[in-house]
Amino acid sequence: MTAHLVRLVALCLALVLGACSAAPVLVPAVAGGVPLVASGTAFDRSTLTVPANRPLSLVFENRDGAPHNVSIARAGEGAPLFVGEVFAGPAARVYSVPGLPAGRYTFRCDVHVEMIGTLVSE
Repeated sequence: MTAHLVRLVALCLALVLGACSAAPVLVPAVAGGVPLVASGTAFDRSTLTVPANRPLSLVFENRDGAPHNVSIARAGEGAPLFVGEVFAGPAARVYSVPGLPAGRYTFRCDVHVEMIGTLVSE
């Protein structure tokens, strides 16, 4: 190998190893918090079940460099009842969601409308 090629291979290896050793996102510990993760253009779960009429802490982890958020609306209705801050990752936020009456709701990312799920308050 030529010296130039050796340096190029060493640089590529250093970049790959550096990317793999990036510090993990520190997700805040919240007692009774409901976890939800965004990765790619998907949530890690399609259904969340929460107690009715009780405020909740939604611990939202964005594992991407792309911006994401979570908004919640009554199923079949357009106007959101809750809209969380849009932020790029990797990072995490704790959203304080007011108590929701018993029923079915839709949660989604306002930036990527294909990211959608069902929230059941019971």
